[in-house]
Amino acid sequence: MKQRSSFLRKASILSMLFLGLCSMAIAQRTISGTVTDATTGEGLIGANVLVAGTDVGTSTDIDGSYTLDLPAGATQLEISYTGYATQTVDIGTQVVIDVALAEGSYLDEIVVTGYGTQKQKEVTSAIVTVEADDFNQGNINNATEALQGKVPGLSIYNKGGNPN
Repeated sequence: MKQRSSFLRKASILSMLFLGLCSMAIAQRTISGTVTDATTGEGLIGANVLVAGTDVGTSTDIDGSYTLDLPAGATQLEISYTGYATQTVDIGTQVVIDVALAEGSYLDEIVVTGYGTQKQKEVTSAIVTVEADDFNQGNINNATEALQGKVPGLSIYNKGGNPN
């Protein structure tokens, strides 16, 4: 008799665990879609798709497509991409959510320095911009030869006879 009650107890525990796992699987659903540029219609590579209020998210692939497993209670998606306005979309009962992002405000000009990044207006040293039109049209073997003589105070030395 003890073996039978022990078996029933184990069977009931296993059935409760199974039902719990099934309810968790049902609570999640998968959505997919494409994030595109609103003006050109091209897919945006690496756009962020995030469930609002959580840390659950993904990024788009080379075609701008994404697939995301939604947690229980998810109601909105936040889609963002550098240079574009962030868009919030209601999920509802949709399974496919396609989003076209419009261009946002332009970024401030950023200067990359040897020790970090700063906004151009915050840099206290001299800044020189060299554009493609400023380069010599002659025989240039590498990028350092193209810069030589274009930036005041920049000295370029080639140590040894190695052209690399």
